[in-house]
Amino acid sequence: MKYIGTVVTDTTEARKDRAETLIHIEGLKKPLQIVVSWTSQRAPEALEELTAGTRIIFAAREHTLSQRTLVDEDTGAVSIVLFATGVFYDLVGDPDATVEDLYAGFGTQDLEFTGTVADIDERGTATVVMQRHGTIQPLMATFKDSAGIETDAELVFKAAERSLSWRTVLDDAGRRSIVPAVTATSVTPVLRGVTGT
Repeated sequence: MKYIGTVVTDTTEARKDRAETLIHIEGLKKPLQIVVSWTSQRAPEALEELTAGTRIIFAAREHTLSQRTLVDEDTGAVSIVLFATGVFYDLVGDPDATVEDLYAGFGTQDLEFTGTVADIDERGTATVVMQRHGTIQPLMATFKDSAGIETDAELVFKAAERSLSWRTVLDDAGRRSIVPAVTATSVTPVLRGVTGT
């Protein structure tokens, strides 16, 4: 996943041997925040540039996509944001560059996910569950044609990179969570025990 984003907070937190940054992703249909954990060690002076309001170009691995609970230290408010491991980052050199112009220079590359269908609604939106760090991570995927997509089916599917969005879901206890959502561009069922000839 390659995106333009604006750093939300002045501090890049260190967790174990990784640094993490809260970023507001630009250019999506809905406002979306993500915590990015950088995979490579960056010089301290480079991370110091990631202050609130700084526009950056960053990439993140979709197979690391999960959720993170954040607690505001001032108000105690709890929020859930997306989390992913970052591949790299760079600062946006031109402060006047538009999101559209920046994305046009990237080209497009579909995201790829593997998961098991847990539910399908009447609009063809499937809730797919994936294993993330030992926990189940739900993802909502809208398919142009949901024919043949059934619950308990394991799928490999691609999705439009900047279709990344979110849905607010309430569980039976009334707890609110943010579930990532994407628009699928292609799907392949995983056939277990079938060998090619």
